[in-house]
Amino acid sequence: MSKTDKRLIGGLILFGLLLFFGRGFFFEQPDKPQAVVKVQGETVLTVDLNEGESKTYTVQGSYGPVLVETSGRQVRAAQATCPDQICVHQGWIHSPGQSVICVPNEMVIYLLDKDKEDSDAPDAILR
Repeated sequence: MSKTDKRLIGGLILFGLLLFFGRGFFFEQPDKPQAVVKVQGETVLTVDLNEGESKTYTVQGSYGPVLVETSGRQVRAAQATCPDQICVHQGWIHSPGQSVICVPNEMVIYLLDKDKEDSDAPDAILR
């Protein structure tokens, strides 16, 4: 093995180690998803969703309490006091753009899309 071959192999190993250990600096790491619960348009709960974690929260809606459950990277309304239980039957949501809505409680649960800001600005205006 010549001196040039050793330098080439050493450079490739060094480059590989830099990519392996420095990937957080070079590549954007995905953000942890967040579940947001709003009642009457006001944010009452924001939860970071972590793999392997299960938690329950009680949120007071306009009609009564709602039990919000998280499991891993998904969220649902587990129990509600509303008459039709439509929010409970919607089940788990796990992707941004999905939501659980409880009209009697004036409550919305949705997953925050990190690419878009959480604002009250409309997405589109129709005339």
